[in-house]
Amino acid sequence: MYLFSRTRRLSPAHVRRGLAYSVEMAHKASQITGMDVSAWGEVWSPGLGNISWSTIVPDLLALEQGMDKLQVSDDFIAATEHGAEMFVEGLGEDRLFQIVHGEIDPNARPSYVTAVRARITNGKLADGLAFGVEIAQKAEAVTGLTTMFLAASTGGYGEVGWITGFDDVGQAQEENAKLMADPDWLKMLDAKTGIVYQNDAEQRMYRRLS
Repeated sequence: MYLFSRTRRLSPAHVRRGLAYSVEMAHKASQITGMDVSAWGEVWSPGLGNISWSTIVPDLLALEQGMDKLQVSDDFIAATEHGAEMFVEGLGEDRLFQIVHGEIDPNARPSYVTAVRARITNGKLADGLAFGVEIAQKAEAVTGLTTMFLAASTGGYGEVGWITGFDDVGQAQEENAKLMADPDWLKMLDAKTGIVYQNDAEQRMYRRLS
């Protein structure tokens, strides 16, 4: 399975309209493609004003078919052109990740997600992928929540990520506190992360818009 996302940054002059437009476009994309497209706003993170639309697909053929439907939809193209002024100039960024670990609950609608990105050290690809699964499994054992582990199919080579969803911000705070208080979790990270991953990992949080 794959996670696809498209990210653009709102213009400071059109934040309120841009948020409403982002939700509208997620609904429109879902209707046209038949895929479940969600809109997310980046919060308390480096990408202030970033809006991401994301969907999970079983394979690349399904993604191709969905994107082809959008490209021939006059309604979608017109809406995209109409909303261009609400975003900072540019085309934004598409990302594609293969889901290596984590069962997908089709009924889950988390209000918040945390996403951690890291890059595997050269020569440590096998170790980085294997340890990434271990990290996800340990996080699940501590919190009881599903943590997906993903490997980038586009973008930086060797990039990986972990995504965890939360019902609300209170749960996000509570479960993060559990991880920070678990000595085995901290020891596991200290033992290997500096070896298998480069020193540029970052964590971001997103709030669901639709």
